Amino acid sequence: MIPGGTGAIGYAVAKRLLADNWTITSTGRNRAQFPLSLVKKGVRSEVVDRGDSRSLAKVLGSGADLLVDCVCYDAVGARMLLPHLVSISRTVMISSKAIYVDASGNHSNSGTPPSFACPN
Repeated sequence: MIPGGTGAIGYAVAKRLLADNWTITSTGRNRAQFPLSLVKKGVRSEVVDRGDSRSLAKVLGSGADLLVDCVCYDAVGARMLLPHLVSISRTVMISSKAIYVDASGNHSNSGTPPSFACPN
């Protein structure tokens, strides 16, 4: 399962897993953005908004051997996965620099730039 599989990282992950004969379901918000080359090779595409817990539950309902989440950008997104982890064998979260926050809660996409303490 690859939530956010229509982007560059999801595409690369799907391509690599296909090479190892994995059965893949990729999700995205827009069916037109699913890479046709991967769909032709058997990648199942599901239209899912990663931020909608019901849609996520529908696609993760039966579990997965591997979840590579390319769009888990914050704690809210991570919490949405918690009820499903019992039925997922392995989980990989692709990190975004926006998940790293300073002491004031600012990250690289905040209106106020973050200020990280430097090691002494």
